[in-house]
Amino acid sequence: MLTRVYTTANGGAVSGTLNVNDTDPTNVIVEFVPDSDLDVGTTYTVDTYTEDLDGNSATDSWTFDTVATGVESASIGEIKASFK
Repeated sequence: MLTRVYTTANGGAVSGTLNVNDTDPTNVIVEFVPDSDLDVGTTYTVDTYTEDLDGNSATDSWTFDTVATGVESASIGEIKASFK
């Protein structure tokens, strides 16, 4: 399984670590952990791409705004794709 997540804000990339758990190919879990806290009052864009071993692919894109302080973690976005 090939998985990529690109996170950007204000035209620049957000650096971080991508953790992929693909032990169950029907339910791949991807976690992106930014290297530093996200800026408050900023719109972030997340672009995702995943591909199975047969070359079938799925993409998605979404945005979110940071408007509050004190958030420890959040789960955002989901790709649903039917691979053989």
